Amino acid sequence: MNEAKKLLTEISKGDISENEQNLLTGGIIDSLDVMELVELISKKFGEVNANDINSSDFESISAINSLINRIKAKND
Repeated sequence: MNEAKKLLTEISKGDISENEQNLLTGGIIDSLDVMELVELISKKFGEVNANDINSSDFESISAINSLINRIKAKND
């Protein structure tokens, strides 16, 4: 299971399809879910600054994985 799917499962959103492309704008996740994801990403992969993220980082599982990779690289 990829990192984004693991995090989505932790916030009880694990049933989201890997192909879903509109997680945030489609209402599949909301702003509270985004806050939970950011908190989990910070705990697991390193500090996330507000300037490092935008809403497009949460539109798909692929986008969330890209965000995780950026945060990992920044904090290595």
